[in-house]
Amino acid sequence: PDTLFICPDAPEVCKVNPTGFQWFDLMDQTDDEILSKSLIAENKLDNFINEITRKNKLRFKDIALVGFSQGGAMSLYTGCRFPEQIAGMACLSGYLIFPENHIEASSPANRNTPILVCHGTRDDMVPFSSGERTVEFLRENGWAVDFEQYPMFHEVCMSEIRRVEEFFSTVLH
Repeated sequence: PDTLFICPDAPEVCKVNPTGFQWFDLMDQTDDEILSKSLIAENKLDNFINEITRKNKLRFKDIALVGFSQGGAMSLYTGCRFPEQIAGMACLSGYLIFPENHIEASSPANRNTPILVCHGTRDDMVPFSSGERTVEFLRENGWAVDFEQYPMFHEVCMSEIRRVEEFFSTVLH
């Protein structure tokens, strides 16, 4: 009851699905273009978090980031790099963007921040192996990650939503 949920839409209309939004275009882009656009998206999210905390008189450690697909990728990308400690990060059917740059770009403030990764074993958009590789990379490099898998495609299910609720209940206290 004392939780404020703020759900920003990604700024770009998705070319593949005109009813959806994306933080940056993945189609016909070079790695350099994707990296550049992901940094722009991260900056937008950083500014958004700073504005929300200021407007609502929140502490950064009262913020949890959660996203689905590319939004999940951005929750990890932004959360791990954010200069102030946040409460947690949840990535649903997402992946880690540019793991080769992840360690040096990450902030020490969020090295111990809890992370939840959930992924569908039959995901036909972001392969289940992407979620597995993300979890393996983060764990090997010192992040505490809970990993949940569900027999679903590129979607969410009620048991996953309940698991995210449990995660929020744990990290937002």
